[in-house]
Amino acid sequence: MDASYAPSTAEYVDHLRKVAAQLVDRLLGDVQGVGEAGQIVLVILGVAVPLSLALVIIDQVRRSRRRRAGATLRVARPVPVAPVDPDQALALALAQGDARTALGALWRRLGLGLQAAGLGRWSPDQTEREFIATVHRAAPDWQGLGELEALREAVVVGVYGPHPPSLAAVQALVPRAEALVPPSTRTQP
Repeated sequence: MDASYAPSTAEYVDHLRKVAAQLVDRLLGDVQGVGEAGQIVLVILGVAVPLSLALVIIDQVRRSRRRRAGATLRVARPVPVAPVDPDQALALALAQGDARTALGALWRRLGLGLQAAGLGRWSPDQTEREFIATVHRAAPDWQGLGELEALREAVVVGVYGPHPPSLAAVQALVPRAEALVPPSTRTQP
């Protein structure tokens, strides 16, 4: 046999299955005085032990193959991302016809605009509901909370729903979002 030959996982499992079957046959043949419950326990042990051994062997074989191949596991590091201007991202997504990305950019633009106005604290790590909660805490009597919640619902359905929204639907949300941001903190798209 070739020295570089390594049996496949299926061959290992098949061989271990045969060994387990022989072991069970021997155990049941040698133990005549054990009742039915005892035989069931022996069968379970006769299968569980070789199966566990097979999993350990398979793991060791895979590790050794990786070592032989010189493969090293590398830790994934996040790629540094430059800050994205939400106005540019919105305009680009609309120009490319990507309605879901446009909705994400619109929500980011709205969040940053409201944060600049002192109405809540926006972060890309927050859910839409978490952002609205920060707005509610910052200004519980703010008249725009109902419209902000309606926009949140439209964004969530558009971004995560089964069907992407039309570009016209996204473009119709832009003036609604702009109306919520105080004029002194608005940016032009």
